[in-house]
Amino acid sequence: MDEKIKTTDYIFKIVVLGDAGVGKSALTIRFATNSFIDNYTVTLGMNLVTKHVTLTGSDGSEIAVEYAVWDIGGQPNFKTILPMYYQGAFGALVVYDLTKKKSFENIEFWMKDIKKHCGEVPLIIIGNKSDLISERAITIEEGLEFTKKVKETWSEEILFIETSAKENIGVTEAYMDLANNILKIVEKEEAELEN
Repeated sequence: MDEKIKTTDYIFKIVVLGDAGVGKSALTIRFATNSFIDNYTVTLGMNLVTKHVTLTGSDGSEIAVEYAVWDIGGQPNFKTILPMYYQGAFGALVVYDLTKKKSFENIEFWMKDIKKHCGEVPLIIIGNKSDLISERAITIEEGLEFTKKVKETWSEEILFIETSAKENIGVTEAYMDLANNILKIVEKEEAELEN
């Protein structure tokens, strides 16, 4: 019995960044397996998850991508080893917890760190835990305003979305928007090489 062999057109490595406890692992697991675990253990160092996705190229063709998602621990004691995890990343999801003001304030640190080690790659800024409405500490307007401000100084696409890994709101959209933005850059670079 012949099975059709799947081929991958690209491998996109991305990193998921943010303070400890903001829900990076919950978002990654929800995207990769469509499941949610209430009690995650703290990510020590990094977790790697892969998922195959299909994107649409600029010419309308189907593009097979292996998405390598590096979920990086946000504890301060891991910050010295972060550069090795960033290496080769095509984009990043920068996550904060909508119920923790400090995690929102620390987004700038994570953006500076990714810029230092990877350049101005495409980003999605994520306000996570939108299901915790009564505990919200950061408004959607604050998230949008911050994103608008940083877009003015960043060369690649930056988008903002609020998500809930628990309720599966906005998770797939965040990961797929990032993949599509990466694909645009890759296609542009390939077209320039051909000319």
